[in-house]
Amino acid sequence: MAKKIITIFFILFFVFTFSCSKKKQQTDKHEINKMEAAEAIKVGPNNKICPVSGHPVNKEVFTEYKGKKYYFCCASCIEPFLKNPEKYIK
Repeated sequence: MAKKIITIFFILFFVFTFSCSKKKQQTDKHEINKMEAAEAIKVGPNNKICPVSGHPVNKEVFTEYKGKKYYFCCASCIEPFLKNPEKYIK
């Protein structure tokens, strides 16, 4: 009888421990995704999101402003950016 209780205790302990570590991994993954999103939105050198449209950038389409390269999804986004760059940089 005591062996059954000890066995059940260890099974429950390991199930609980595993489920907690799984939740921690999911939380960590969520934090990483939030950091990646924040980095992707960053405007300036190596921006990954077009500051005008919000679409992924094409690294061949860029302009320079105040000595920094700003990347865009397409050439048509460069003109609105150059009209008011500070609006898109903020």
